[in-house]
Amino acid sequence: MIIKFNPTGTHIYKGFLKVRLDLYPDIGDETYPLHYVDQVDSEGNLTGLKQLNPCLCHFLKIDPAISITGLIEQVKAIFDKATLTSLDYALSSFNADVVSQIMRDKLGTGKKVVSADIDALNTKLTSLEVMA
Repeated sequence: MIIKFNPTGTHIYKGFLKVRLDLYPDIGDETYPLHYVDQVDSEGNLTGLKQLNPCLCHFLKIDPAISITGLIEQVKAIFDKATLTSLDYALSSFNADVVSQIMRDKLGTGKKVVSADIDALNTKLTSLEVMA
């Protein structure tokens, strides 16, 4: 799977800085055919093009001063091969309970913060993409 940072989800929630990660299936993943879909225009007509949608969005608690390398290491530790295989199977079989169980303890290690420069963080992480 490919994991991309999504700047629309960066926020402080209950004192923790969180970033949004979108997981996109690879071509060989079981969830790929479910998320590689036909595009439609604003009127609902097919455009003849396809797009790959994320199969899962996840919010991760991080430290505001985290480096890109540190975040990549954290993401790779959370989304190891066994986790991704289990997620792919659970998502392709539409088993939300199993997905919740898998992700329950994968919330990140960020400490509580009073404030954070969300715009600066988004700029720093905007091109982050992790091949897992």
